[in-house]
Parts: sequence; structure tokens; C-alpha cells
Amino acid sequence: MRPQLSSLALCTVALCACDSDAIVEDPEACSTGEVTVFSNLPTSKPVDADINLLGSAAHLDGAAIHKLWIRLERPDSTGVAARIPVKRDDENFASWSALVPVALMREYAVDNTVTLRVDVDETCEMAESVELGRLQLDPEAGIVVTDLALVVDYPNANIDALPATTGLKGVLEISAADTAAGVTVAVTGEGLQFPDVGSASVKLALEGDRARGLLSIRSEVPGSKLVIATAKDAVATSVIAVAGPPAISPLTWTLKPDASVPIAVGSQGGVASNIRCQASPHANLEVISGGVDLSVTPGGVDQDQDGRLDLTARALMTAVAGDSVSITCTDGFGQAGPAATITVEEG
Repeated sequence: MRPQLSSLALCTVALCACDSDAIVEDPEACSTGEVTVFSNLPTSKPVDADINLLGSAAHLDGAAIHKLWIRLERPDSTGVAARIPVKRDDENFASWSALVPVALMREYAVDNTVTLRVDVDETCEMAESVELGRLQLDPEAGIVVTDLALVVDYPNANIDALPATTGLKGVLEISAADTAAGVTVAVTGEGLQFPDVGSASVKLALEGDRARGLLSIRSEVPGSKLVIATAKDAVATSVIAVAGPPAISPLTWTLKPDASVPIAVGSQGGVASNIRCQASPHANLEVISGGVDLSVTPGGVDQDQDGRLDLTARALMTAVAGDSVSITCTDGFGQAGPAATITVEEG
């Protein structure tokens, strides 16, 4: 008889059972009858952890049941199976229990489905097996996620940032201990884009001694972005820098002859991005950074270590009203912001 699948599964097995635990070869010493087996097979939702089966068994003729086993079978009829001994908690298996590891269920599952059977052995060397039910496993059942980590590979080896305007992508490597192979990691981050996938998630695959996955990543919003990866109960975070084009402050200024103005240059978003500045040449105006004339040698120096280049524009004594110089700055990605203009006014 096939079992009735519910929260309480019932199997009925027709077999021969003995009245004692001794092996008896005389078939007339055996009584033919049925063994009923009840269990709390969890069929209402996918299984994601070890299950502790509790049940009871009884021979309808009152004869002895020698052993019960829980058999795990692949549902593709290949014959591959494993058996777990049932613990007899009361006389003649009137109550019994069996711990079924989720890792073992995964091993014998096909398309996340595993078949459980009850094997009944009795002392007359008779045995019978009947299907207890089929369990649907959570796709990530038995996967253990530890040591979840994020590493960002930026597109420019010399700049620890993504560019906001060029479309260049970085690569986010997500890894965990080898027991996490097969888990799906969800990734979130405000202002971040994952252009090569339909959703911000990746399934980890075993590579060497780690489970790894890769996601392309970019952003059009300058600044520091928090990226969060979650897999089961594990969480990992990292900060991704996004550099906007260089920003010059002030963008416009007027000077009298023999006067100067300090100028600061940083990226939009405040992320270091190898900025270099150049000034247009003029006989009556100069733009200096770190003692270098930027009309001769492009560059710039962060003299006060605040993450911005420090420039000084100065009008010489010979400057006259209307003289002007422009300053342009470009970062290591080729991003350029608006040019600044310094103009001489009447002295």
C-alpha cells in the first residue's frame, strides 16, 4: 500500500514477522500480517535543515519487528540509496525516531527532490520496503556560508575608484568558505549598477579552496558607496569609491596686479583619482603648484594632505585689466570638469 502523504504519514507493509528475535527457518513459525508505520514526514514546505522523524510502528498480529530503517533514494530509479537506522524508543518500535541529515538528503536528491522509504526487517529473514514520501528540498539546504568576503577590482590599477562618467566597470568578487558552493548571494548598494546581470545576485561556485562569484559593477553617482552582500545568515560589506570629474574652486576669480588667489582641485565626490592640471601660458599671469609652473609642466600637489590639489594663481605687477588665464584639470580616467578662468581687473 502506498503511504498517505500528509503531516502524518502512514505506511502499511504486508510481511511475515516472528514472535521472537531469533532467526527461524521454519516458515510455519511465522505469521503473515501487516506492519503499520506512522511518521511526521514534513511535506508542507521545502526542507532546509536536518529533520528528526518521529513515529510509531505496529504489527497487526502483535508479532515482533526486528528493525526499521529510513531509506533515502534518488527519485530517478537508479537504485542508488542510503539507509539510516531507526532508534527504537519503545518496545517493538511502538515509538521510534530517526535523524535524517540534510546533507545526506542533498546527496541523494534529484532536482531538489529525494524519496524516503521505510524498510522493515524482521527476524524470519523477511523484509519489505514501502515509500514513505518525497521531500522537496530548499535549493540551498545544507549549504553553510562562512567567511563571506568582498573584494573590488577597479578598472584602473593606479586608482582605487570607479569613474562616474566613462562607463568603465569594475569587478566585485564575492567569496566564502568552500561549504558555501551553490549558495546565491544577493548584493545591494545605493547608487550602484550591475550591468551584466538582470539582478544583483550571483551563485557561488567552488574554485580551489573557496566558493567564488563575480559581478560587474559601476556607478554614475560620485562618492563612497556601501555595498552589502547577504547569503543565508552571512553578511559582508565593502565601500566602493566613485570618482566624478575634477572640480576646481573657485571657477572664476578676478585679481588686481601683484595679487594672488588660492585654488583647490578635487574630484566630484571627494575621491582621489590622479588629477593633473594645466594652465594656459600668459606673460603676466602664472599658476603654480608645489613650486611648478603649470603652464610649463602639467601636474599639481596636495600640499596640506586634504585630498585636493593646491594651486596658486598670481597676477604679476605688469598685468593689465583684461589679462586672463584658464586652468583645466583631467583625472586618470580622462574625466575633465569645467575649466576655471582667472582675470585681471583694474589696479
